[in-house]
Amino acid sequence: MDKQQLMEEYERFILLPDRQAFELLLCGVASHFMDRAVPFWVLYVGASGSGKSTALEIFGGHEKTNILDDWTARTMLNGLEGNENYIDIHDDEVWIVSDLSEAISNPTEKGKIMSQLRRVYDGSLNKAFGSEQTEVHWDGKITFVVGVTDAIDREETFMEDNALGERFSRVNVRGEEIRKEAAERAFDSRQSGKHNRADLREYAHDFINEVIHRTKDGVDIATPSWVRTRLIDLGDRASLLRTPIIGRKGGGIEDLPSPEFGTRLSMQLGVMSDTHAMLEGRSELNTTDVALAQRLALDAIPRVRSRILSALLNGAKNQAQVERFTHMPYSTVGRHIDRLFALEIIDKFNLKLYPDWEKALDDIGLANELMTHFPARIDNWQIKEVTE
Repeated sequence: MDKQQLMEEYERFILLPDRQAFELLLCGVASHFMDRAVPFWVLYVGASGSGKSTALEIFGGHEKTNILDDWTARTMLNGLEGNENYIDIHDDEVWIVSDLSEAISNPTEKGKIMSQLRRVYDGSLNKAFGSEQTEVHWDGKITFVVGVTDAIDREETFMEDNALGERFSRVNVRGEEIRKEAAERAFDSRQSGKHNRADLREYAHDFINEVIHRTKDGVDIATPSWVRTRLIDLGDRASLLRTPIIGRKGGGIEDLPSPEFGTRLSMQLGVMSDTHAMLEGRSELNTTDVALAQRLALDAIPRVRSRILSALLNGAKNQAQVERFTHMPYSTVGRHIDRLFALEIIDKFNLKLYPDWEKALDDIGLANELMTHFPARIDNWQIKEVTE
């Protein structure tokens, strides 16, 4: 079963609020079987009830997937002599986590789990459990596909200091405009939902088997020069736009970090694009892959920043107009304007993008994405700024 067939079968049973997000999820699963330099881990972010768990869990039960529900700092390496480590048992598999919130909600476990994931992303993990036991070592490959609500944005250890935010490729599930339809479909499927999910799991397993067949001898994907340039530029600009700056209580910023280099994100965009081309049966990247990469780059940018940039691109000329456009309070808008100013993206005093940034966003297609996907929250937002 190919990508298009699986999407069609999925939509027969369950409303798909965001087809592009689901395509990126499929790329995350399929990328595990591509022989590439870096993994493509997906952080599938959506509101409660948006179908994240269903979309993820249909892949469970296959011999090359592992659903992880209970996750502690000792899950991967247990340190028990004579017991095989969980990470060795499920090496070279796609690990499905339907809700990351539980794993990072415990402050004593969170830091250890984050540290382990950084090492797993790079393909190795070492841990010592005391003087009486030798160090445990793992080398291998694991692909994480993880679901979470947007409560993840409040987790500073994960996002604010980029402890793992740059290793996962974030996908924000959209679909606010079909909330009513989603509720209707869910209500109508209340009696057949269990059987529907069983059928979908069978289709998802067929999809994985097809991917394994297509990639068994390796996959070479040609990259036209213009696509190469676009993906590199997307990775470079989006990485800088998502660079975290830690605010200081009472105002200001704690420090000014060096902007993130675009090396990792550019490679991730390339792996995703290669995987998408493979899923569509092509041997060369084209505009459809670039469109998906633009979506991924856009979702990498913190949403508050994206909304402010959209307001400026749509013509907001003062902070009051930005507030009305974004429907965000004065303090939030001001704090994030300060951060974009610190990153030398916007001119705070004239409240506009610097010319080189405005041109760059237009050249790589993000200007249109920002203006289209983050429209004004209310009508008549272009009011004059009220002054004392």
